[in-house]
Amino acid sequence: MENRPGQKPFRKFRKGSRLKASDLNEIITAIIKQISPGKGIKIDTFGDKITITNIAPHTNPVTGVRMIISSIKNTYLVCDWEGQAITVAKPKGLRKEAEWPSADGQTYVYTTATRRTASQAGETDEEQYITPPYEVGEELLVRRVGNSGIDDDSNNPIRWRDANDGGRCWATRKPEEEFLPLAGGEMAGEIDMSGHAISGAVVDGGTP
Repeated sequence: MENRPGQKPFRKFRKGSRLKASDLNEIITAIIKQISPGKGIKIDTFGDKITITNIAPHTNPVTGVRMIISSIKNTYLVCDWEGQAITVAKPKGLRKEAEWPSADGQTYVYTTATRRTASQAGETDEEQYITPPYEVGEELLVRRVGNSGIDDDSNNPIRWRDANDGGRCWATRKPEEEFLPLAGGEMAGEIDMSGHAISGAVVDGGTP
């Protein structure tokens, strides 16, 4: 049994040592102090009793729950759900640098998490954007999954995924439109939802 930093050292008993009641109580206390809560776990102690509670949000995997986006990463989102910070994977096809096969031989170079260049032999390169864009403060429908296939920046597996009920996809824009600035320096205007760009887009994100 190891001591935590700043913790009173545990006494070591030798074979044949005579133990008093206070010694046995000290062992019980030491065992309780060695229990560390993981993410989504709450531990309450009262004397020699301990209560372990799962405080991670529960949800119906079919209907899901609604959370608020608090920050946007390359492959996932950080959302707020009743005061808890929850990591939520983006749909597979909307993640930056996702290896997404294209039947017509397109290749993609990602400039940001929301912008990429689509190239194809014999065709003009095309700038594509996630449409509509993710925005901080937006309400998002998410569902619990066994494994999203990705980890967060601390290498913890992400077990929630954006249900994409808003139908986000990669799309190009009409060059004649006037564009308005969005957060992060991106520009937005009317989206051309027809033709080449949408043919290589992912509407539901697929399943990792």
